[in-house]
This record gives sequence, structure tokens and C-alpha cells, in this order.
Amino acid sequence: MVKFRIFVFLFIIFAQSLSAWELAKEKNDIRVYTRLTDISLFKEFKGITKIKAPVSVLVSLISDPSSYQDWMHNCIGAKLLKQVDSTSRYSHVRNKSPWPAKNRDLIVFSEMSKDKSTGEVTIRLKGVPDFIPELEGFVRVPKMNGMWKFKPLGDSETEAVYQVLADPGGGLPVVLVNSASIDLPYNTLLNLRERFKNGKTEKNNPQ
Repeated sequence: MVKFRIFVFLFIIFAQSLSAWELAKEKNDIRVYTRLTDISLFKEFKGITKIKAPVSVLVSLISDPSSYQDWMHNCIGAKLLKQVDSTSRYSHVRNKSPWPAKNRDLIVFSEMSKDKSTGEVTIRLKGVPDFIPELEGFVRVPKMNGMWKFKPLGDSETEAVYQVLADPGGGLPVVLVNSASIDLPYNTLLNLRERFKNGKTEKNNPQ
């Protein structure tokens, strides 16, 4: 029994070491963390910042795939494929890849939930690669799981968390992908911050 408890304790310690977040970048009030997992060679990322906009405005923006090209890093196009209901949808996103790699595209199923007691909104993301046929000239991202989380910090400010673990497919070097796992959340969150700089909203921030 004692040996079993020791084994369980060591296993928990080992598992925790695999999932420990490490600060990879901190700049412009944006923090990016990465970590290795036991299910992928690619690093999972988590970006955190504060944005001068209410939760409702950010949720509205995330719910509009046609806006992604304006603020999501390396996005060259996105569109809504199917609106399932008021909280869930399928979207098609196309991303630019560094030369000489082919550009990537992915099908994302997103589902929103809200904690009524705190006002915190979570939008969970899951790759669904077989939802539509593959697009010529693009490599379909085979695996992706992530989320957006928006925590209200008063009426006009929100803590935003952007977290993703993905396999870009196509045999890209792990080092290259893991480097991008820092740039993607940082630049995406930076673009969002600039979009709502000085408390601007979508109504007075033309696209």
C-alpha cells in the first residue's frame, strides 16, 4: 500500500512537470506562456492581456469570422460555415505560413458558455478537419483544441486569455512551429488591444 502511494505521488509530480506553464514572452502588458504536453511534440500556448472593451463586445468580435483577417495574426481569410445555434458555429479559417511552407486552413467548431455568477465567458475551440473537403493549395490542420476566455474587470475592461494546442500538419519542423506558438498569441492579442485602444468600441473603430 505504501509503495502504491509513493507511485501515485511520483506519477502526479511527473504529470505536473509536463503541464507546467513557462513564461515565454512578456511585453506591452501581454504575457505568453507555453508548455509541453504528453500528447504532442508541439507546444501549447496561452496568451493573457487586458483589453479596454467590455466582454460583450469581444464576444461579438470573436463570433464574427469575417473580422479575423483584421486582427488575428497571419489570418488571410475566414468565413462562417454553419451557425448551429446562438452559442455554437463552424468556421473556416485560412492562415499564411512562412515560406517555403504551404498555407494552412482549419475548420473550427466553437461553443460559448457563460458563468452567470462572474460574467466570465468561455469560447471553446475544436478542429474538425473533415467537416468540408480539403482546399486546393492549403494544408488542412488535422488537430486543434483551444479556447478564448473573457473575464470582466469592470464595465469597460476585460482580461482576455487565448489558449491553443494544435498540430499544423504537413511535416513542419517542430522548432519552427514552437517558435510560432509565441508569435501567434502575442501578435493576435496585441492587435486586439490596438483595436480597442483608448476604450474604442466596434462602432467607432471602422474596419
